[in-house]
Amino acid sequence: MGKPFYDAKGIKQTPLAENKTLQTIIASAAKTTRDSLKNLSNTTIIGIGGGQDFQPIAKFYQKTIDKAITAAATGAEDYNTVIKKAVREMANSGLRVQYEKGYTRRLDSAVRQNVLDGISYIAQETALATGKEFGADGVEISAHSPCAPDHVPYQGGQYSNAEFQRLQGELKRPIGEWNCNHIAYPILLGISKPANSKKELAEMKRYSSEKITIDGQEYTRYECTQVQRKLETAIRYAREEKQLYQAVNDADLIRGATEKIRILSNKYVEVGKKAGLPTRAERMRSISSNLKEKRVVSNRKDDIIKLAKAHKIRGEIDLSYRIPETTDFKFDDKHINAGRDHNVTKEEAQKFIADSKVMFTRWKGQYQCYFATEGATYIDVKNQNIRTSFKRAEYDPDTLQFMEGVEKLYD
Repeated sequence: MGKPFYDAKGIKQTPLAENKTLQTIIASAAKTTRDSLKNLSNTTIIGIGGGQDFQPIAKFYQKTIDKAITAAATGAEDYNTVIKKAVREMANSGLRVQYEKGYTRRLDSAVRQNVLDGISYIAQETALATGKEFGADGVEISAHSPCAPDHVPYQGGQYSNAEFQRLQGELKRPIGEWNCNHIAYPILLGISKPANSKKELAEMKRYSSEKITIDGQEYTRYECTQVQRKLETAIRYAREEKQLYQAVNDADLIRGATEKIRILSNKYVEVGKKAGLPTRAERMRSISSNLKEKRVVSNRKDDIIKLAKAHKIRGEIDLSYRIPETTDFKFDDKHINAGRDHNVTKEEAQKFIADSKVMFTRWKGQYQCYFATEGATYIDVKNQNIRTSFKRAEYDPDTLQFMEGVEKLYD
């Protein structure tokens, strides 16, 4: 970082392994993040619900047990109904953190934001420390698209240190703070050539503010990214709901949660297609769902192996896999759509992986074959390629019967 500036000043850049300042920044950020996470588990109250309905976990648990016992003893309600209500209440609100000021936030959201804040802090403070070393007299604000409208006028701009500090004081949402992805890189004014031309910045502005129509309502492309974030959150929560319903083995609630996930996932794919935005399967997984719901049926592995043999499904079964990150994988469109006419997009193929119920490895682990209710996707792990993908309508009779058997085990 900043090598041309060190060269311009005739200064030797100190490697990270020898740079005590940068090591201190990284250690400080790690400690801040670690202490915040430690606070979540040791001192901050974690419970169910929000606002006035917030209840610490122990109190919620005790209250639920008392209600179930009372209901069973008096005949007012059967205890299964009471438990079902409690599970639904927990699923709808999720585990939440209550802060000192009284407001609450989902536990997974609090952890995600804490980690992201730590990463952002390291990036910005490391840049500033580097700037001090070579005597930076200004900064250039990074640029990206889509960009929030309040930062569009300033991204890509170069400012003196004094101008930047004044700008930070004037902005309601300072650069690099409050979920802002911009970084102010230190520069030498008059020496540093802007990373983006005026034409490129103008195109970023146009792209960010371009109107997209979804369900009869207009959104800017940036607003579409916010719609995506809300849908990702909703899908994570719906998956948590399904896991809780599976824990109490309530088929009706499981089916309802499954349908909710399907509707939200389809809308997520639709928004991405219409706005030309990437979809991220990893953002739709809850903290507890890296292993997904497969643990619920892990003790039925022998049954699934029998199903696979009966329906001639090739490969070695795996129920404890983690969903792979395939954002940077190639998508073999020539094979999948031009050659086989499967009519599947990369986003749909990734969704089949994210929603898969079982995975088989083939060719000594080089190929991983994911089977979901709505379709299947095969990836070439070695070459990081989504090799093929097809929808449920193209399942052959054996594969369809196999999946129907697996789905009964999940239900």
